[in-house]
Formats: sequence, structure tokens, C-alpha cells
Amino acid sequence: MKSYHFLFLLTILVISCNKKVAKLATLTTSDVFNISDSTATINGVITDIGNSEITECGVVWSVNQNPTIDDNSALDNINNDNTISIQISGLNAATNYFVRTYAKNEAGVSYGNEVTFNTTYTIVSNPGQPLVDINGNTYETIELGNGQIWMAENLRASSCSNGTTIPNIVDDTIWVNLTTPGYSFYENNANYDIPFGKLYNWNTVISCDVCPSGWRVPSLEDFNAFVDYLDPNASGTQMVNGAGSKMKIIGTQYWVGSNSFATNESGFSAIPGGSRMNNGALV
Repeated sequence: MKSYHFLFLLTILVISCNKKVAKLATLTTSDVFNISDSTATINGVITDIGNSEITECGVVWSVNQNPTIDDNSALDNINNDNTISIQISGLNAATNYFVRTYAKNEAGVSYGNEVTFNTTYTIVSNPGQPLVDINGNTYETIELGNGQIWMAENLRASSCSNGTTIPNIVDDTIWVNLTTPGYSFYENNANYDIPFGKLYNWNTVISCDVCPSGWRVPSLEDFNAFVDYLDPNASGTQMVNGAGSKMKIIGTQYWVGSNSFATNESGFSAIPGGSRMNNGALV
């Protein structure tokens, strides 16, 4: 019986598959324009979409460098010419921001170059009609870009809005025990009325309606909003901030020391009008 031996040659074919590797898009952040107290428009372009479809694009911004989509972001439409142009809003006045364009494709998120810009802060002097109190005193006013309007002079009214005269209280004991409206001058000197204005007791504030028609005594929240507008890093209650220098009248006519940091950029023209303590002492 014959024996047959068969040899099978197994050929292993190795097939190499060239799989496409996803590639990030590349972008340029070109310019920032139409900058206001709270808005700005950002332009940019996607110079290379990578090798997959762009699914999202826009801009990111922050007060810190290298902003990402984890910070503030705004979406733009995906345009045929791959341009990006979008207005961002909700910015703080007088603040330095960093902004970048971004795009997302299959490979992930990529960012354009970083551009920095500063928002403005708007002050309008004497908006509207001149402000006049019940006694005929006129006052300078300013309007901030946040919508607040402030008197730029200390109040000098000597009557409540209903015409009731507010008494000038000189004696310390009477001042301490007074339960009705009253005012005094610094050092009890009427010559200080202009420009320092009058010092009013709390009863005047809560029961007299001493402000000109349509105006009111500001609250703590009002002051904090003013401070935050002039120095967005102040966060209202922070004692050390840059708002004071922008409020103070410049020079040394009223302020002790060099007063070199005062700029009065706000036009508020703050001067030190003095105060009267709970014991009646004028300081």
C-alpha cells in the first residue's frame, strides 16, 4: 500500500489598513472692535479645518490668560468661508480681558492665538436737566455706564421735600438726644456749606425725604455697585480697591497729603465733608 504525503503551504496574507488619523483645526484670532463697557466684537478665521467636519466654533474669554471653553464662551454659526465674528456681552467695565477663537472637530478642540483688550467705562456729566433741590440749590451730576446717576456735589438742602425746615443743631447734647431731623456744618461753620455741604442726622435720612424730587439716599448696594463699576476687582465689600482714586477730586486743596493717586476719572469729585459722631463731636 502506497503512502501519500501532502504538504500544504499556508500563505498568510498580512493586510495593512491605513486608518485616517483625526487632525485638529487651526485658527487665527484677528481683532477686537466695537468695545464698550460691557460688550466687544471678536473676529477670527479657521485657516485649516483639519481632516474632519467642524461641529462647533466661537470665542472664549477670561480675565486670565489662555481662556478655554471651561471659562466664558459664545458660539458662532459655522460659515462657508470659515470666518468667526461674534459679539460677547456681560463684561465688566474698565477690565482687561483675554480672548481666543476656537473650533471643535473629530480630533477635539483647538484654539487660535490670544488677543487682549480693555473694556471702557462711560461717565456722562450733567445728563438731562440741571438738578435743583427744594431750596433752589443746584448740583452737578454724573451718569455711569452701568445706568446709575449720582450727584457730584454734597447735598445742601435745609428743608424736607414737604417744605418743613430742618433745624441747624449746634449743641452736642441736643444733637445726641434729637429724635427728629437736624443738620450741622463741619466745625459749626456755615461757610463750609459750599462745597462741603451739610451733615445730616439719621432721622433726616429716614423721615425727611431730603433729596431732590426723584432722588433718594443711596443704599449700601448702590455704593457697592458704584465701586464695582470703577474697579470690577473690588467686589463691593473689599476695602482696598482702585475706585477711591477715581472718585476723589485731585490736588491738595481739600485732601491732606500728596493725594497723588487721585484722578477723579469718574467726575464724582469727592471731597472730605467731615462727620458728626454719636456723642455730638464733629470730626
